[in-house]
Amino acid sequence: MRTIYLLQGRMTSQYGLLGRMSDEIGSAFAARGWHAADATEADADVAAGRAEPGSFMLWPNFVQSLEVLPRCVREGSLPGVMYYVDHPLAIGRPRMDELSSLATPRIALPCADGLHLLGLRWPGVRLAHVLHGAPRTALVDADEAAQTQADGSRGVDVVVCGTVLTERELEAKRDALPAGLRPMADEAAAAVAVLALFLRAVVAGAGWRGGGGGGCAAVAAGALRFGA
Repeated sequence: MRTIYLLQGRMTSQYGLLGRMSDEIGSAFAARGWHAADATEADADVAAGRAEPGSFMLWPNFVQSLEVLPRCVREGSLPGVMYYVDHPLAIGRPRMDELSSLATPRIALPCADGLHLLGLRWPGVRLAHVLHGAPRTALVDADEAAQTQADGSRGVDVVVCGTVLTERELEAKRDALPAGLRPMADEAAAAVAVLALFLRAVVAGAGWRGGGGGGCAAVAAGALRFGA
């Protein structure tokens, strides 16, 4: 029986969603006849020949340290896959450099586009497109979306919105994170700052009315507060 190894009960995230996602992935594989096991069993299983061909380890997003992963994954005798659940534009270079040091680094990405260009900067990392969170039937057909954009038949303009917090609220949220997650939050905030400044320029260039430009500026200011 093939086995999927998971960091059961040891995923750290602000709302516990990564741990929940890891548990649900294990349940889904088990429903298809796989054995879902804790990652602490991986080294012994590989050494004893119990990990059948096709077995692998999966973990959502970056771990605090690669030392959390079993030795067999770090050295490449058991395939390991990081399931990055956000758009890779939010990935910081130091994290990718660390991940690429694995013997056989692999990343599953939910985005269908290739704008991240990860394969150019880290050609040794194998990438795969794996959707999560929504069935294909819930997605807009790409050709249809392109046509409505081209001929103006779409009923509404693009709407960009978000929550803008004060610096004190941002600091409080950052301080509430586990210490190991704060550098990751800083990297993500830096990426958001760049995106927010771009959106502000787009909004201003299009001459749209409303609070979009100011909102983007406030988001950028908040993100830059974390070292962007």
